[in-house]
Amino acid sequence: MPRSIVTLTTDFGTAQPYAAMMKGVILTRAPGTEVIDLTHEIPAFQPELAGFWLQHCQPWFPSGTVHLAVVDPGVGTDRRLLAAEVGDQVVIAPDNGLLGALIARYPRTRVREVALDALAGLLPARRSQTFHGRDIFAPIAGEMAAGRLSVIGLGDTTEDHVRGAFALPEVREGVIHGQVVLADRWGNLLTNVEAPRPAAEGSLKLRLAGQEFPITRTRYADLPAGQPGALINALGLVEIAVHRGSAAELLDAGTGTTVDILGAEIPAPRPMRPGGPGGRPGGRPANATGGPSGRPGAASQGRP
Repeated sequence: MPRSIVTLTTDFGTAQPYAAMMKGVILTRAPGTEVIDLTHEIPAFQPELAGFWLQHCQPWFPSGTVHLAVVDPGVGTDRRLLAAEVGDQVVIAPDNGLLGALIARYPRTRVREVALDALAGLLPARRSQTFHGRDIFAPIAGEMAAGRLSVIGLGDTTEDHVRGAFALPEVREGVIHGQVVLADRWGNLLTNVEAPRPAAEGSLKLRLAGQEFPITRTRYADLPAGQPGALINALGLVEIAVHRGSAAELLDAGTGTTVDILGAEIPAPRPMRPGGPGGRPGGRPANATGGPSGRPGAASQGRP
């Protein structure tokens, strides 16, 4: 079935036309394809954050969508390309932990290693070592959008892939321990904790830096003016916000700040299948390919 929607998630920014070049390649191969920018403002060298946004955006797209995620500090190295089948959608990304959050959320995700040698006839004969987004990712997406390449044709399934370093909440002694994933453009602090069930009516609280806030299902405008509060946001995540203000500035908090969720109903733990999150045995840790910071190819700059 032709796949007529392609999304792009990159750390390219918009000051240079790198993303536009990818779009041009896709449209040349599949005229009429709708190419949608999820974001090109992922902070450089943070593939896990791209995976976070894909995890939350993917459910809102129709069957057949192809998602390209190019946050690739190891471009030009021997890192692999992967294709993750999430329902009837496909996410194509480098094997650098970007897909970790998505696979953890959807354990039935099927992952394929993209067989570049087998696809050589579909790719440019001369390919840049620094711009795989244009010369590899985009041609593959264009061929899929045109219906000339199926997900099966991308390569064989694999269970050996980088899990990534995206932090998941932990439960210890009846408390959910999470952290802030990011501060958005309004200064709202998005956490990695999905909406918890209260153990009793009104029992849910969030603790951050010694302060506690009730967690409510409310509107921003219902928060006391100038005061921080905790709520369940549109992504189904616990968030700290200030009505017409910045929680990040007021609380001096940001990515990595720890939060504790108190008064939640803690479900009995489910047995983990082998291989950690997502139950995929043999998954490689995020620093399996080396590099001083645990990123694949960390010595290589993240050019597109």
